[in-house]
Amino acid sequence: MGWWVRFLLWGVVLTIPCWVLANPYHALLRGTVSLLLGVQLPHRAPDDIEVHATQILGVFVALCLTSVRVPLKQRLWAVALGLPALFGIELLTGLIAIQTGMLAQGSHGLPEPAMKFLDAALLAPPWVGAPVLWLLLLGRRQLPGMRLQNSPVGTS
Repeated sequence: MGWWVRFLLWGVVLTIPCWVLANPYHALLRGTVSLLLGVQLPHRAPDDIEVHATQILGVFVALCLTSVRVPLKQRLWAVALGLPALFGIELLTGLIAIQTGMLAQGSHGLPEPAMKFLDAALLAPPWVGAPVLWLLLLGRRQLPGMRLQNSPVGTS
């Protein structure tokens, strides 16, 4: 079975636990941001969430479990390291988003195009973080053809 097929199968299997854990995970993120900023964030209805942050975690775990060229123990270790790191990325992104929103509501505010750009830009870090983190932890061993070039600039 090909690597991509295994990845898709793990992704489908992990969708269910990710969906079940979505509301508690988002509540944890919201509570942590509230605590760190010292503000009470409003509770959101479960249907208000466009993309569940847990799906990003599921993609990362699926990438790790699919990496069969790496021993299982190392794949599980990557999951154990990666999940808290992805939580941190989500947390930092949330902190930036809420702080920016609070500043935008202040006396000067931010122009509408700047707010739209910021909203779009803050969607990327978690989604980019999952595959980049996987590449850093397991990618080189799973994709042996992927090597960083150490040659100086300007030489061939």
